[in-house]
Amino acid sequence: MLPIKIIAKDTGHPLDVTGNNLLTINRPAVIKMSTAAEDIQSVSREGERLVIKLKSGETLSIDGFFDVVDGVKSDLVFEDPNTGELLIADYSVPWTGVSLVPLESIDSLLAVAEVESTGWLAPLLGLAAVGGAVAITSHHGGGGGGGGSSSDAASADQGLTTPSTPSVLFNNMHGLTGKADAGATISLTLADGSVVTTVADDTGLWHFNPNPLADGEQGTLQASLNGVQSAAIGSGVADVTAPAEPVVTQNNQDVLAGTAEPGSTITVSLADGSTVIATVGADGQWSVTPNPLTPGVSGSIVVTDAAGNSSASVDTGIINSTQPLPPTVDQNNADGLSGTGEPGSTVVVELPDGSTVTTIIDADGNWEIVPNPVPEGEQGSVTVI
Repeated sequence: MLPIKIIAKDTGHPLDVTGNNLLTINRPAVIKMSTAAEDIQSVSREGERLVIKLKSGETLSIDGFFDVVDGVKSDLVFEDPNTGELLIADYSVPWTGVSLVPLESIDSLLAVAEVESTGWLAPLLGLAAVGGAVAITSHHGGGGGGGGSSSDAASADQGLTTPSTPSVLFNNMHGLTGKADAGATISLTLADGSVVTTVADDTGLWHFNPNPLADGEQGTLQASLNGVQSAAIGSGVADVTAPAEPVVTQNNQDVLAGTAEPGSTITVSLADGSTVIATVGADGQWSVTPNPLTPGVSGSIVVTDAAGNSSASVDTGIINSTQPLPPTVDQNNADGLSGTGEPGSTVVVELPDGSTVTTIIDADGNWEIVPNPVPEGEQGSVTVI
């Protein structure tokens, strides 16, 4: 387990903690870990939590590490268990990452309220902070006291490439899916601060299935590769609710039509395995002209909303080849235009200017358009389809 010592900055009193990989501090402190630099994989920030990952696979998380009290912040120090050498994880506020620099004594951290990096020795490890985290590569110097040359520092940087920021393809009832660098670990931070992870496959595709986000929630995504973290990106608001099933209102020799969620997509699957696509208008109406169904053979319809959620499949029924009865017009005055016809059929009123107005005949065989679309003193035509 990880040997840890926590020293409160305001009192200098230490508290030894061994074997706990999730710690919480409630005031600025010095966190000293007995760990060699070459054993560290990464040091990163997740909210107010400091996360240290070792190449052995162990992870230490310290809640409250980034809380600043009266201008005083916490510090992380690594002590080499073999040589006793101290390295402090130098970081800035706001967080941009860390670099490891030599430290003569922990006492210097307790004697002042805020440690300045100026005046310290040149960094032992030439590590650039990238995307909120940095991978730690051990320094292989030629001797015990001299430190490394600039070429040594450059060697330590080799291979530390910032991974691509993950992208989101879907955030719906089927899961949270996106693209990233192949083999990257994708971390999703949820609204409650908890974190779930997955790994991108060799094509860069990653997914959480089922979707860990509830309907209307959103989280933050970040990719990590070889200990280096990408920039963070929002997941977008999750839509995990399936749309209502589409309704077929017309299925005759001329048209297949109905209603569904505005802005969604209708997919009509035919008996031969082919499909026909239609877009639902802002008024919730959709239609496919001419009717793609083969007479006597039904198909199926699925509606897919903008988030990619799909409804249950609905049978179209077979084409109704029976000519509907002509509609009647019982009222045509200032109160409206109304009449009767075959239930479920569509009444089409063609106006003198060539435009049309439609309505559906209700289950009792009645239809009505209010206000009357026909201008006073003029006439139009009424048909039913």
